[in-house]
Amino acid sequence: MLRLSGFPLGYPLPTSRQCRRFRYGPLLRDREFWALAAGIFAATYPGLSLIGNLKPIGLWFGVPEVVATGAIMVLAAGNGLGRVAWGVVYDKLGGRTVGVCMAAVALSVVGLAFGGCSTALFLSAAMFFGLAYGGSLAIFPARVSHVFTPKVLGSVYPVVLVAHGLAGITGAPLQGWAYDMTGSHYAGFGIALAVTLAGWAVYARLSRAPG
Repeated sequence: MLRLSGFPLGYPLPTSRQCRRFRYGPLLRDREFWALAAGIFAATYPGLSLIGNLKPIGLWFGVPEVVATGAIMVLAAGNGLGRVAWGVVYDKLGGRTVGVCMAAVALSVVGLAFGGCSTALFLSAAMFFGLAYGGSLAIFPARVSHVFTPKVLGSVYPVVLVAHGLAGITGAPLQGWAYDMTGSHYAGFGIALAVTLAGWAVYARLSRAPG
């Protein structure tokens, strides 16, 4: 589990002197840092904007209330499983996993948008959505460790994670605003998909680190 969380075994921990020497200025000028920040923002934005609205979305689709409520548990199960499964995938594919995971996030948004076609499809879409979202929170610590080395993971990853926080701050309010303006959850799906694809493009453009 430590390995999957981005803390490979066998590396010595940095000393307090090494931690004090870390400089954030060069980090903020590093294109790899901005690639990872854009990636985690875009990969987690759909989950942070839509998960809290999953039951209202289900009811809006017309699925039974018990199914709309149960979909939350299904998504949570997918989220937990995704964090483990995508860690294994990262061990196999390395840096390519980031692009694969972001593609899965984009597809999960599309799948959820079609979730109103049937009860089974809505539950399946919720599971896949959770798997993709959970993966985004598993692979980025590993990628930061891979790119910047495990010695400074504790200094670099929290700064990258600020982008995740920004996704949470902007995602849910923007989703709510889009629904208020249009009376449709499809507007929120469209925004989430656009953000994911844009972030995927920015990550691919900026990242030059080997796999």
